[in-house]
Amino acid sequence: MIQQPTEALPPAAAAKVRASPRDLLVDLALVAILAIGAWLRLTGVAWDENQHMHPDERFLSMVETSIRPPESLSQYFNTDESPLNPHNVGHGFFVYGTLPIFLVRFLAEWTNNAGYDQVTIVGRVVSALFDLCSIYLIYRLGAGLHRRRVGLLAALFYALSVLAIQHAHFFVVESFTTAFLLACMWFAVRVQQRGAWADYLLFGLSLGMAVASKISAAPVAAVLVLAGAAHVLDLPAEARPRAMGAALVRMVAAAGISSWLITQANIPGELGVLLEPLLDNKTLLMVAMMVLVVVVGTALDFTPTVLILTPVLMPLVKQAGIDPIYFGVLFIINNAIGLLTPPVGIVLNVVCGVARVSMSDVIRGVTPFLVAQVCVLFLLIVFPQLVMWPFRAFMGLPFQW
Repeated sequence: MIQQPTEALPPAAAAKVRASPRDLLVDLALVAILAIGAWLRLTGVAWDENQHMHPDERFLSMVETSIRPPESLSQYFNTDESPLNPHNVGHGFFVYGTLPIFLVRFLAEWTNNAGYDQVTIVGRVVSALFDLCSIYLIYRLGAGLHRRRVGLLAALFYALSVLAIQHAHFFVVESFTTAFLLACMWFAVRVQQRGAWADYLLFGLSLGMAVASKISAAPVAAVLVLAGAAHVLDLPAEARPRAMGAALVRMVAAAGISSWLITQANIPGELGVLLEPLLDNKTLLMVAMMVLVVVVGTALDFTPTVLILTPVLMPLVKQAGIDPIYFGVLFIINNAIGLLTPPVGIVLNVVCGVARVSMSDVIRGVTPFLVAQVCVLFLLIVFPQLVMWPFRAFMGLPFQW
């Protein structure tokens, strides 16, 4: 059973808990851990004397000196013209998230430190500050899931972690991504404990910023589904149907926030760079995209998957010259496969709960149908005419094979 944090107590009881001498000592210990972490991360930020020895940091610094703030809000939201887009300023192979470089660039402009050497120092300081946020979030996770002393121990271990200290001394995206992912975990815990609107939306915001920092953070979206399901299952049986509907609505809202942030961070453009070798081969590109969809679909419900992946994949579909209708049909079929794919498939868990059967029995029963669906999907990828011929016939268009 997860221990309820002090925030969930009545105000008078929470104030009494915080006023105890033991908790005051815990607060002082947390401040001391944060101070130690700050000293280890902010000491010697110019350690390399402007030699720029880290290749990723050097590349990010070069990009920072090339991009510039947009002249208007409309220019910022126009990906093809925005001067903040690395692809528009001579860095076509930029595969990092853009949120860290946007943030550092604006801070560098504000502090008049936009030069090549200076912007690196600004990036290192910001990276260290985000890692301090990670220390605090680890404390909150430990305190929320167990007790405050556990949170202190976890925060201390991370504060002294050599790899975290090393990353904090470089202007790289790992410190940013880690902080946002820990925020996702914290809000997921609160979703499991309370299921409030704010927790869902803040999870979506944190996930969007994590993916905007590093695209590999996207699978963490599955944590929100698991947290929401755990919250619903903790409720009395008569309250679960209504709570399930509310949870799905809130997940859709969280996915909407994440997808907007992902789009604004030009993640579709970065994914396009990674998949650029496949753009000339529509079949291989469709296979790669369908694998991505089925992996995400095993963990997320249908609507969040559509909201998150559509703005990411549609630019690639248009760039490769794939018919959007053809892609849409395969996308929907693949989402249905993901909902039935073990071990996380959402529909499988619903069937287990409603029919009161074991997961192994459900998996054995669904496997033949799942194999059949995968075979159909494979045929539709290899022979797109199977999708497009009925559509063209219905619309009165000439047949093309």
